Amino acid sequence: MLRFGLLGPLLITHHNVAIPVIGERRRVLLAQLLLEAGTPVSTDRLIGALWSGTPPRLAKQALHNQVKRLRDALGEPAGRRLATGADGYLFEATEDELDILRFAALESAGRAAADAGDWAAAAGAFADALALYRAQPLADVPERPVFVDAAEYWRARRFQATRRHLDALRRLGRHDELPDPLTELIREHPLDEGLRGQLMLALFLGNRQAEALAVYEQTRRLLVDELGIEPGPQLRRLHSRILRSDQTLAPPRESAGPRPSGGADAVGPNVPRQLPATIRHFVGRAEHLHALSAAAEATDGHEGAATVLSVEGTAGVGKTALAVHWAHRVADRFPDGQLYADLRGFYPGAPPAAPAEALHRFLTALGVPPQRIPAALEDQAALYRSAAAGRRLLILLDNAHDAEQVRPLLPASAGCVALVTSRVRLVGLVASAGAVPLALDRLSATESADLLARRLGPERAGDRAALASVADLCARLPLALNILAARALTEPTRPLAEYTAELTEEGARGRLDALNAGDAATDVRTVFSWSYARLDEAAARLFRLLAAHPGPDLSTRAAASLAGLEAGTARGLLDRLVGAHLLTRLPGPRFAFHDLLRTYAVELAEADPEQTRAATERAQDHYLHAAIRAALLVSPLRIPLSDDGSPTPSAPEEIPGEAEARAWFDAEHTVLAGLIGQAGRLGLDRHAWRLAWCVAEHWDRRGRYAEIADTQRIALAATERLGDRTAQALARGALGRALVQSGELEAGHEQLNLSLAVQQEDGDESGQALTHQALAHMYARRAEHVEVLRHGEHSLRLFRGAGNDLGVGVALNVVGWAHSQLGAYHLALDYCREGVELARELGHRLGEAATLDSLGEVEHHLGDYAAAAAHFRESVDLRLELSQPQAAAASLTRLGETLLAGGDPVSARRAWAEALALLDGIEHSDAADLRVRLRALRDG
Repeated sequence: MLRFGLLGPLLITHHNVAIPVIGERRRVLLAQLLLEAGTPVSTDRLIGALWSGTPPRLAKQALHNQVKRLRDALGEPAGRRLATGADGYLFEATEDELDILRFAALESAGRAAADAGDWAAAAGAFADALALYRAQPLADVPERPVFVDAAEYWRARRFQATRRHLDALRRLGRHDELPDPLTELIREHPLDEGLRGQLMLALFLGNRQAEALAVYEQTRRLLVDELGIEPGPQLRRLHSRILRSDQTLAPPRESAGPRPSGGADAVGPNVPRQLPATIRHFVGRAEHLHALSAAAEATDGHEGAATVLSVEGTAGVGKTALAVHWAHRVADRFPDGQLYADLRGFYPGAPPAAPAEALHRFLTALGVPPQRIPAALEDQAALYRSAAAGRRLLILLDNAHDAEQVRPLLPASAGCVALVTSRVRLVGLVASAGAVPLALDRLSATESADLLARRLGPERAGDRAALASVADLCARLPLALNILAARALTEPTRPLAEYTAELTEEGARGRLDALNAGDAATDVRTVFSWSYARLDEAAARLFRLLAAHPGPDLSTRAAASLAGLEAGTARGLLDRLVGAHLLTRLPGPRFAFHDLLRTYAVELAEADPEQTRAATERAQDHYLHAAIRAALLVSPLRIPLSDDGSPTPSAPEEIPGEAEARAWFDAEHTVLAGLIGQAGRLGLDRHAWRLAWCVAEHWDRRGRYAEIADTQRIALAATERLGDRTAQALARGALGRALVQSGELEAGHEQLNLSLAVQQEDGDESGQALTHQALAHMYARRAEHVEVLRHGEHSLRLFRGAGNDLGVGVALNVVGWAHSQLGAYHLALDYCREGVELARELGHRLGEAATLDSLGEVEHHLGDYAAAAAHFRESVDLRLELSQPQAAAASLTRLGETLLAGGDPVSARRAWAEALALLDGIEHSDAADLRVRLRALRDG
C-alpha cells in the first residue's frame, strides 16, 4: 500500500517502508505535484517552483530531467503515478493514499455528522483527521512562496478542525478531555479570547473553578500588557458567572447519536440561509476555491475587522457559480447564517439595486422588526453593522456595479466574511475595505471538456476530440459551454461534431446566434451587451475598433495607433476596458480579447465598415513602420526599403537597438503573421509584401521556415498584382532561402535563380550579392563545394565593389568555409581570420558568430582541437545570445565532434545533449540524427 504525506515532513511509504526522496529540486517537484494531486500542473508553474524565478537556459529540458530522476527515485509502483500531460505533469493519488485528501474527507464527514447532531461520530472523524498531522505541514520542503502559503493554509485547517473537535467533545460532556488541547491552541493563538473562554468553561465544568478564574486573570494581564485593553464583554460575563458558580453554564448533555430532522425550529430563530442553490454541474476551479478559503482563513478576525473578498471577471466567466459553490462549501463555518443579494449591477434597461433594498432584506432576515428599520441609508447601515456584530455571518453580494454600491452592505465585525462578485475591478473596495481581489479567467481546456462531459453524459462525452473542439469554439467560457450543452441535450440525436461546424462556419453573427438558449440571461451576445452598454463612448469606440486587429494580443502603442490616438489617451481607455473585464491585460503590458468577446467586437464593428477599414489600415501602418526599423537593426546587411510615403503612426513603437528589435519581433510574431495574411485578404498589397520582407531575416534565425514560405507566397502574389519587379525579386529570394532551409532544395533553387535573373537585369549588385550567398548555402546543403566557392566569390566581389564592408565580412566566411570543405585548410584559415577581425571591427556579432564556427571547423581539420573547441564555444555563446537555436545547435554538434576527436567523450556527450534540447525546442528534423549519435556514443 502506497502512502503520501504532506502534513509534516514529506513522506512516501510502500508497505510501511519509507522511500527517500533525496535532492532539493526533486522534493520541491514532488511536493508541488502532491499539493495538486489529480490535477495537471503546467510546466511554467513547475519551473517557477523549482528555480524560484531564475530558471536555467533550457528550463523545460531541465524540468523533464528532474521528472525522470524523481520517477527513478520513487521506483515501482510509486513512479508510475507521475504522469505526463499535454502541458505539464500530474500525480495520481487516492483519498486513502494522500494525507491532505484523507484529512479533507474526514473533516467533511465530521462536519456532516455535526450538522446531523451525531456528536460521537463528529468527534471521531475530527480526531482521525487531526491524527494525520505529524508536524508542521511541508516541514522539510525547501522554502518557496507556494509552500509557505500551503503550510499556512493547512495549519489553519488544523486549527479549525481542532475547534470543531473540541466543540463535539463539549457537547458530549467530555469536559475533562478539553483543557490540554485548548491550552495547546492558546499557545499558538495567545490573544484569542474565544479559546480562553472555552478553556475557562471547560475547567469550570470539570470542577476546577479556581483554575478557570486563574486563566481569566492571566488573560486580563496579557491583554492589558500587550494591547492596552481589558477583556471583551463576553469573557467578562463568563468570568462573572464562574465567580457565582452559575450551574446554568453546564449545557444539557447532547446525545451521541444523530438528532432527528426538524423543521424551522431546527435552524433556530433569525439564522438566515439565503444562499441560492449550488450549481449542479460545477467543475474545476480548485485553485480559486483554495485561494478563497486561504484568504478567508488568513484574515479571519484580523484586527477585529470583517473579511472582504471579491471575485472579478468578464461576463459569463462563472463568477456567481464559483461564489455560490464556495459559499455552500464553507457555510458551516458561519453558524449565524448566510445572507445573499443580487445587486443587479449590469442588468439591461434597469438601474443597479439600491443598497437600501438589500439592507432592508438583510435586517429583516437578522430579526429586526420592519418598523424598527430607519429610513436613512446611513442609519440602516449602522443598524445592520450592529445586528451583525458578534455573529459569524457569510454575506454574498452578487453582480456588484461598483464599490459605492457595496460599501453600506459590508459588516464591520470579525467573524463575518463578505464575498462580492463583479464584472468590473473594485479597486476602491480594495483600497478602502482591504478587500482581497481574485481575478477569474476562463476554464482550462481540461475543465471545459469535463464540464461538457458531465452535462452531456458518458455516451456523448466519449469523443474527447469533439469536446475539446467545441470547448475552444466556446472560448472555454462557462456561460457559452452551458448554453451549448443545453442545446445539445435538447437535440440528443445530433452529433457533437455538427455544433463544431455550426460554430465555425457561420461567421461572427452566426457564432453568437448559436450560443443563445432563448432568454436574455442565457444569450452570450446579450450578456456581453450589458457590459458594453456601461462604457463611455470613447471606450466603446476603442472596443469596436480593436476588432480590426488580427490578434491574439496587442501593445498599448499599437492600440493607440489603430484608433488614431496618442499613447496616453489609449492607455486610459484600455484601463477602462480591462476594468470592465471586456479586455484582458497580459504581461508586457499587452491586451487581448477571448475569442467570443472578439467575435462580439467584430459584430459591432461590422455596423461601420468605413471606420473599421480605416482602423485596419492604421494598424497595418503602425506595424510596418516598426517592422522596417526593427528589420534593419536586426540585420544591417539588408538593403533598406525605399520610402513609400506611409504616414507616421500616432503612437510609434520605441525600438532603440538590436536587442529591443529582436524582442519586438518575438513579442509580435503571431501578430505579424496575422497582419500579413490580413493584408493579403484585404488587398493591402504594399503592406503585405513589405511586412513579409521585414520578418523574413529574424524568422530565419528562429527556424520558422514554413511560416516564412507561407508569408512570402502571400508577398509574391501581392508584388505580382502591383507589377513591382524589384519587390518580386525580394519575395522570391526570401521564399527560396526558406525552402532551402526546409530541405526543398530544388524548389528553393528555382526561386533563387528567378530572383537573381531580375536583379541582374536591373543591375542590382547588392541584391545579387545576397542571392549568391543564398545559392552558396543551397549548394552547401548538396555538398557541392565547388559551386559554394563560386557563388561565395561572386558575392565577395560584388560586395567589395559596392563598398559594403558588412557584406564583405559575411562573404569572407562563405569563401573560407568552402575552401575548408575542399581541403585547402590554410587558405580557409586566412579567409576566416580576416572575416572574424572584420566582423569584430564592425560590431557585427551575427557575422562574428558564423565565422567563428567556420574557424573552428578549419582548426578541427588541422588537428588543433583545443583552438577549434574554443572557437566553437565562442560561436555557441554568441548564437544563444542572439537567440539562434538552430545555429547554436549546429555549432554544438561540431563542438561535440571536436571533443570526441580530442579524446573527451563525456564532454562530447554533454555538447550533443544540449544541441538536441535546442533542436527539440524548435522541432527540427536534425534532432533525429543527433539521437542516433548519442545512442552510438553511449553504446560504444
